[in-house]
Amino acid sequence: MDLDRLYEDAAKIDWSMVFNAYHLPAPCLTADIKALQEQKNKDKKRYKTNASLANWEKYKNVRNFCNMVCRNAQRRHIHKSITEETDPGKVWKFLKSLRVGKMKQCIPSNSVDLNDLNSFFTNSCTIHGTTKSNNTLSHLSAIQTPFDFSPFNFCQLSECGVKKNVLAVNYSRM
Repeated sequence: MDLDRLYEDAAKIDWSMVFNAYHLPAPCLTADIKALQEQKNKDKKRYKTNASLANWEKYKNVRNFCNMVCRNAQRRHIHKSITEETDPGKVWKFLKSLRVGKMKQCIPSNSVDLNDLNSFFTNSCTIHGTTKSNNTLSHLSAIQTPFDFSPFNFCQLSECGVKKNVLAVNYSRM
């Protein structure tokens, strides 16, 4: 491979067409804020490597201060952008870019019957006919098991039984 020719060809390419940053940095992000964010990241890394109370307190204080400074800078930027602009169309365009104001509403299609959809999710699954039940039971009983298990049987549960079993679950052990 001829490296000189490769460098020469690479220098001739208009890289702005190949590489383009879609998301420009936030205009309220100053060099001081970037330095503060770097300090926050360093303190977080220091805490992760040496989890002491002093490192946690330092990281927490820098994190909270950094968050406050970023929020204040964003507020100043938004306030400045709104108050300096005289064209209401541009103001609303700016606000929409921040996702402020009316959003497009998603109206559901009328092709779905809401009662059918509701009944689908609220009714329990039922086994239609005894043949499916018998086929399933015979299949399960034919499976070889390494231990002596009692036979598997389907049983109907009432709504009260389901409620009782759900309430009996100890979620603190999960």
